[in-house]
Amino acid sequence: MQGIKFLGNKRIQVKDFPKPQSQRQNVVVKVKASAICGSDLHGYFRPEESEFIAGHEVAGEIFEIDRPTYLKVGDRVSIHNMIGCGHCEFCRSGDWIFCHRVKILGHSVHGGDAEYLVVPERNCFLLPSDLSFEQGALLGDAVGTPYRAIKRLGVNGTHTVALFGLGPVGLGALLILKLLNCKVIAVEISQYRLDMGREFGADVVLDPRKEDVLAKVKEFANKKGIDVSIDCAGQAITENQALEVVKEGGRVAFVGENASATIKPSDQFIRKELIVIGSWYFNVGEYEELTNLVQRGLGIEKIITHRFNLEKAEKAFETFASGQSGKVIFRFD
Repeated sequence: MQGIKFLGNKRIQVKDFPKPQSQRQNVVVKVKASAICGSDLHGYFRPEESEFIAGHEVAGEIFEIDRPTYLKVGDRVSIHNMIGCGHCEFCRSGDWIFCHRVKILGHSVHGGDAEYLVVPERNCFLLPSDLSFEQGALLGDAVGTPYRAIKRLGVNGTHTVALFGLGPVGLGALLILKLLNCKVIAVEISQYRLDMGREFGADVVLDPRKEDVLAKVKEFANKKGIDVSIDCAGQAITENQALEVVKEGGRVAFVGENASATIKPSDQFIRKELIVIGSWYFNVGEYEELTNLVQRGLGIEKIITHRFNLEKAEKAFETFASGQSGKVIFRFD
């Protein structure tokens, strides 16, 4: 089978790999759609060659199964990208992301940018018949990641939300927030994605290179600050702005990955008594909630702006890394 390998320094090779075999509870999935995530760019830019096939936003069809418990060949599935041990307290509660022995597709095991993928049966969630494979591939990162943060913040239609970063996760957050009828101020430096934010219904879109974000947000909120902010950009400046723009008693979520940032705890959230959370990925038990969102009108497929086959992998990653795209997805028709 063919799969994508990072060779280091933005070099990519589409090469042949042995086709995986089903064994015990591990099933083989014939990949139908696999999306590029921002975290994939770490491997793309890293100077060293990667060990594993890339890709962790995947949907497909059960191709081979050894000892099935609930799936059968031909079932349409969306894949949870984190393989937990299955036995610890976190796995039992559905928070596979916290398992101390977790393996992540494309990072510590082979991922889904290939014709076939092997995963435990429990990582395969049945995809409703009215959802496409493309929608199924986006259920995890583009829907599940922002949904988890929005749910934990208790956001509803009475809230005004500042959203920092309109990459695929930020765009997914915007779609969810507008489905909830929130007012949204979106902040982004890519004109391409600012235009997408405007198209997706953001009430205000701001380019921080041209406008004073804090002043504009406070002006929109009648100088009182806003209810909620969500940082999907993962930059020190946006994390600080997310803390600054909310009013006393407000709520903030950090979703974008960032290794370090300097903040002012007293002024930015202790004296304002903010609730500040970190949010990473969805709980297994929330999968049906995610499919319900799509079935009730969450147009997540609008995030997809480019589609490629594996042979065009180099162009696909180049396009996504440029910031001049929404979601970039591999199709296996």
